[in-house]
Amino acid sequence: MPLIATIVPKGRGDFGSGNIGPIPILLFWMLIIAFIGHPLLRKTGFGRKTLATGSNENAASVTTAVRVSN
Repeated sequence: MPLIATIVPKGRGDFGSGNIGPIPILLFWMLIIAFIGHPLLRKTGFGRKTLATGSNENAASVTTAVRVSN
C-alpha cells in the first residue's frame, strides 16, 4: 500500500481548528457560507436554474425556461 504524503505549509493546517470561546470556528465558517449561499441560490438566475433542475426535468423546463436535454 503506497504512502501518500502531503506537505502543508505552517499555519495552513489549523484552518478550521480551534474555538472562539465555547463556539467552534467551523460553525462560523458554516454560517458565513450559508449567508452567502442562500441569497445566491434563491435570488439569482444561476441559483434558480440550479435548484430547478434538481429532480423534475419537466417542471424545470416549464417554470424557469431551463433547457433540459434528454
